[in-house]
Amino acid sequence: MTPHHHPSEDLIASCAAGTLRPGAALVVRAHLARCPTCQADAGFFESLGGALLEAEPPAQMSDAAFDRALAAIAAPGRRRAPGARSASADSAFLPKGLEGLAVGKRRWIGPGVWVTPVKTEHRSRELVYLLRIGAGMVLPRHTHSGREFTCVLEGSFADDDGVYGPGDFVATDERVEHSPVVARDGACVCLASTDAPLVMRDVIGRFFQPFAGI
Repeated sequence: MTPHHHPSEDLIASCAAGTLRPGAALVVRAHLARCPTCQADAGFFESLGGALLEAEPPAQMSDAAFDRALAAIAAPGRRRAPGARSASADSAFLPKGLEGLAVGKRRWIGPGVWVTPVKTEHRSRELVYLLRIGAGMVLPRHTHSGREFTCVLEGSFADDDGVYGPGDFVATDERVEHSPVVARDGACVCLASTDAPLVMRDVIGRFFQPFAGI
């Protein structure tokens, strides 16, 4: 199924250039894995970046620069510890290219809702997680104190702005207030990244938010 909702060209370009925050880049890449059109756009921006680099005059480097680069690559702190990836059931939903992520244990945060933390390769204050919501569930009404990016991995949900199925990308911020509803034909699993906690608008949401940590 081809996605109907896509990241902006600016987000795709930033992802291709490596300037997007790590968690947001993971969500964009999850969409790219399902969307041939956005894959082509990303390839264009990567080629453009390569052409611009080739046009730059070579920089003078010290004689020891290559040895320092090799030493940095081999440094223990840059290697992922064995077993860093947990055997969370939700890790099976990660698309091609993201299978090696370090995924924590799924935790229950409310009736029909589970959160699985995802660790990024680089240190970041973002909250990155897999969110699994049961069929027919309605999430508490909320808005955002920062930017949130979401990619649907399985199932679908709807809000006031539309219906989102597998591969669809959703960008929200403080201007969006919604209460997503999951389709009744199956659970919905999403990969999400946010740079600030959600702002719950009802009592139920505020009660369960400390358990969710999002």
